[in-house]
Amino acid sequence: MEIESKSLFIMAEEKRYLTDLHDRLENIAIRIRGLKSYDVANDEKISRIVQEAVDVEDVLRKQYKVGVRFNIIRHQLANLKESIARVLHPDNNAMPVVEQRFAGQVADDERLVYVYLFNTQGGVLKTWQNLLSKRSLIEHSFNRPIYESKEQIDAAMSLRSMSAQHAYITIIVKKDDISRTYNGNELKDVQGLPIVRLRQGALKMGNIINFTHMGKEYRISPEGQLLLELGC
Repeated sequence: MEIESKSLFIMAEEKRYLTDLHDRLENIAIRIRGLKSYDVANDEKISRIVQEAVDVEDVLRKQYKVGVRFNIIRHQLANLKESIARVLHPDNNAMPVVEQRFAGQVADDERLVYVYLFNTQGGVLKTWQNLLSKRSLIEHSFNRPIYESKEQIDAAMSLRSMSAQHAYITIIVKKDDISRTYNGNELKDVQGLPIVRLRQGALKMGNIINFTHMGKEYRISPEGQLLLELGC
């Protein structure tokens, strides 16, 4: 009965989150539709309103404690925000940030995680690039084992046969995007090692530090291309 009551409470909170978010986003959409499309000054207004939508979703997510559920909503809002920023500021160059990420610099609100990858054709190095695209990263955030330390993922890799089929990426994520439990249970992989879940969209191409395969580390370009082996 206690488990059933807890489940009903979670479902009720999720419903409140969705209902409240729907109403708030509908009001925001009405404000955007009321702006004159031919007025250049409204471009920045739209950008601020979309940021407001992102902030509203974040507040409601924490208020109703929905965790990583319904992350497609957060992901779509983030994509909308980024798309508008690219239109308003097309000359912005993000390459310095990517270069910092190669250097392994991590901010106070960030940390490194290690995303396990599997590839039946892993013996051919170039075939791994299909798993390093922006689209693939979105899928990896919820369907691949993700570890919080290099020691943990190295231990997991050592337990697997046919080592050429296994690899991982080291990547920077926001600490707030990490969840170590699901429905109150600690997350573990099939071998019993602790893993984490990430919010959808938490993995970003520019935040990849390196790709590790067969004990060798490689850099990755912002487009997902394998570059020089580190240490060469």
